[in-house]
Amino acid sequence: MNLATQLRKARSEAIRSNQRKYIEFDLAARQFGLKDNSNTIEFPQDIEIQLVTANSLIAEKTGAIGFHSDGSSTGGRITLSRNGLKYHVNVEWLTGNVAVFK
Repeated sequence: MNLATQLRKARSEAIRSNQRKYIEFDLAARQFGLKDNSNTIEFPQDIEIQLVTANSLIAEKTGAIGFHSDGSSTGGRITLSRNGLKYHVNVEWLTGNVAVFK
């Protein structure tokens, strides 16, 4: 799953660089990507997206999940739905681990 891969990559980069890294979500534009990086990834149009973060949404349709240099995270969950199927991408705040489940 591309979303989980990008979240794991951001965690690894935070540890490697010893700097916080954030994946930002723009639900209105249906895209996400590493903060301060012009490479964004778009969600398919037929997928419903729900985002829950520790600080709720930054604005009505934007939010972020951050990773700290020790590997921990701000935590959050992204739920992707299509045709009655739901996948949850969960980011644990304490460990920063990313898990995907139905």
